[in-house]
Amino acid sequence: MTVIEKMSLGQRVMASFAWQGFGRISERMIRFGMNIILARILTTDDFGLFMALLAPIAAVETFTFLSSGPFIIQNDRGREPGLLRTVLFLNILRGLLLCAVLLSSASLVAEYFGRPEMRTLMMFMALLPLINAFMSPAIHVLEKELRFKPVALNGLVAAVVGTAVALSLAYHSPSVWVLILGKLAFALSSLIGSWIIAPMNPFRRPDLSMFGNFRRYAFGAFGIPVLIMAIGQAPAILIGRLDSMESLGVFALTYRLAELPVFLSLSVIGSVLIPAYSKLQDDVVKLRRVWLLAWSAIGLGTLPVALLVAWSGDALPVFVWGSSYTTNQPLVPVLALVGFLSATLSITGPLFWGVGKPGIDRRMQFVRVIIVYALGVPLAVSLGAFGVGCAMAIGLLGALVVGINGALRIVQSDLMTLVRNSIPFLGIGLLLILVLALIDLSFSPQGFDRLMWSGSIALCLLTIATCFIFFRPGGMKRFL
Repeated sequence: MTVIEKMSLGQRVMASFAWQGFGRISERMIRFGMNIILARILTTDDFGLFMALLAPIAAVETFTFLSSGPFIIQNDRGREPGLLRTVLFLNILRGLLLCAVLLSSASLVAEYFGRPEMRTLMMFMALLPLINAFMSPAIHVLEKELRFKPVALNGLVAAVVGTAVALSLAYHSPSVWVLILGKLAFALSSLIGSWIIAPMNPFRRPDLSMFGNFRRYAFGAFGIPVLIMAIGQAPAILIGRLDSMESLGVFALTYRLAELPVFLSLSVIGSVLIPAYSKLQDDVVKLRRVWLLAWSAIGLGTLPVALLVAWSGDALPVFVWGSSYTTNQPLVPVLALVGFLSATLSITGPLFWGVGKPGIDRRMQFVRVIIVYALGVPLAVSLGAFGVGCAMAIGLLGALVVGINGALRIVQSDLMTLVRNSIPFLGIGLLLILVLALIDLSFSPQGFDRLMWSGSIALCLLTIATCFIFFRPGGMKRFL
């Protein structure tokens, strides 16, 4: 029996959180450092152009999304080699199709954005879904078994490779090609690493008897990736078309700072919760306890960060990216709100996928799309990037209403119980608002001084959280 198998479910979940946190946060810090350097070498137009290139790729990928990862994790036969070969076979067919579609639509994309050079750029970016199609599906077995250490290390290595390629190219020839080739290098490194950490024999016959189960699961989730894509690419679609590439570039880099709460929740906690919820789906009492605990943890971890980012205002993007990456509107606070609301929403999505009811997630995302685009078009015309940010925040509020209602039914709980579990992070948030208001009244900090105050407060909160997690009785054992 391996060390992982000897662990209880709670120990495996906490260990998974630790490794995912280490891998994803380290990966993000590497990319963050890369973007700080590139923001001083490339132009806002380069970043906006890259965001515009990602929009059609996300569109064709999500319209053909197969839900292979959640299917392997949720299915009792997810470890069987025949099923894995079936998934690989379908993924490769899909990758070839997507590559062909992107190549044939390159001219249309260039015409839509009014940038002829995008035709050549899109031909290279079309390789991205093809590379991803050859990833070893056995990597999802590691996630199913809550063995996130190799998964996290693979992502970290890929980030290092992609960053090294991008920075070396930026030094010799700064242009949008730096971002494109860095992205492709990351994908190639992830592909190679997936077969090293999760090897399987791809040359034997796939188990086509599983195709029916796969098809039913994919149809049950049909439309969700499309809706998520429509949300994720809303800035590129609305700002890139109704405003400018420069404005889109500013929005993209500002959101990378303000999205920290949602990144931590989606990439670290959300990815671990899907297999955890799957294992607990037949025990409603434990499922309810874990979901409410996750809700409180997300609030405690993300609300203070969002408040500090919002309070810092334009001082944060000016310090990190430079003075070219700011607007005369309160874009940072509204995007910090978007980040926090997205983080709370991320608690519900994994629950629906983990218990095999992704249809609820589809309704939630549909409401979000309708609100974002109904409000986003007029707000983008009148307020630009700030208006799109406001539309995204309102859309998240609408989706939260649907998501929380569905989650409470699944875990057989009620709204008052959820409110009681929200009191700790709401209380801390209110206290932090009072502290920040007192600092404003007493010192009136501006620019870099606001960052110093925010950083000091964040460090104090991090120290308190670390002591609470690791130094209480039995705390360290949760992560070993």
